[in-house]
Amino acid sequence: MNEEEQELTFWQRISPTVYTILTNIMIVAYVAAGLAILYLLYGLFSGQLAGVDSLPAADRQRIVGVLNTTGSVLMLGLAVGTLALAGLLIIEETTGYIILAGALAIGFGIQFAYQTFGGNIAGAAMKQAFSALQNASYIPMAIGGILIVRDVITRFISALSKKEVDFEELTYGSEAKAERNPIRTSLFSKCWEGPYCRESIKVHCPIFQARKACWKELRGCYCEEDIVMQAARASMGTPLQMAPDPEQNYANVPTPGRGGLSSVGSNAGSVASGGGPMILSISSKGMESEEDLAKLKPSSYSLTISQKRERCKSCIIYNEHMREKYRILMPVVLIGGILLCVFFANTMVEGVRWAFVGMERLAQQITLKGGPGPQFNRPPSVVEWALVGAFSLMIISKLLQGLEWMCFKAKI
Repeated sequence: MNEEEQELTFWQRISPTVYTILTNIMIVAYVAAGLAILYLLYGLFSGQLAGVDSLPAADRQRIVGVLNTTGSVLMLGLAVGTLALAGLLIIEETTGYIILAGALAIGFGIQFAYQTFGGNIAGAAMKQAFSALQNASYIPMAIGGILIVRDVITRFISALSKKEVDFEELTYGSEAKAERNPIRTSLFSKCWEGPYCRESIKVHCPIFQARKACWKELRGCYCEEDIVMQAARASMGTPLQMAPDPEQNYANVPTPGRGGLSSVGSNAGSVASGGGPMILSISSKGMESEEDLAKLKPSSYSLTISQKRERCKSCIIYNEHMREKYRILMPVVLIGGILLCVFFANTMVEGVRWAFVGMERLAQQITLKGGPGPQFNRPPSVVEWALVGAFSLMIISKLLQGLEWMCFKAKI
């Protein structure tokens, strides 16, 4: 046994065998269930089951026995096959939804199609056949529902887990270190109340002096160098590790020659190679007076509102603000979604029942025969409430996904 084989875990060694066994079980079970469905469909759509009541008692008894056996094979095949399928695709989030849709199609879709296109459910044999289809669909429905609940709970856990800022996607402040959060004055903290605002320049920052947030003004110390320059005038000799390289700072293009930002970089050694963040160190070296420092103000270049907003989305300060917004709003959305579903639970149950009424009305309109419209076998009350529970979990999950999209994708 080589070294690589010795490092394999127990599950890694047996997983190929388990996968093969589950695949074979699924194939055999679904083939058996498929043959049972085809047999029932032949009896229904060929009209053979419609004439069972006119047959002698011995034949009727034999056919009832065959239908019982077919229903048992169908139920066992769908149950075992669906369990094997769930084991094979348990990591796929769509598995439960696909299983539930397939079970609903077998349990109720076949009857819908049969009655819609002119079929009559007449006689005990036909009712027994449709009952076999419906009863066999309940176990796959339950399995699909469990997988859906598992998927929703996984999403809940993901939503409840601590969200971190993805530094790799940031342009401005990606190398900044978090500091202790200062005392906050509002539910949603301002930029200067967050962990990435530097105390050394905050008191000199015009954004802080105006008591506004940089993302409201669409400009700040991590993206515009004139903010850093203005603070530097009031804090001579303080290293300010803020605004990015002039080559990346399209908001303030440096003035070429003497008096531009290139002069600051050459005098203080402040522009990092490779487009990294600029360390602006202002000292008296090479600068005789504050008037000389004032000459270093970069030329003005206006960005559009949309460009400034996109710039904010790449800033560490704004991303920290969105992470905080998500942390505050998530419990509100979660509890609000639960209360909303509880309040409308009875309405959703009526909606499930109305869906069957709507199916009957639709079938009555498009049926190819005269007389009264078809009547479908409706699910038991426990199934209706189970569907409402699944719908509620999906609604709450989608609300949390919407909040996550708003805070971490759209960043609004």
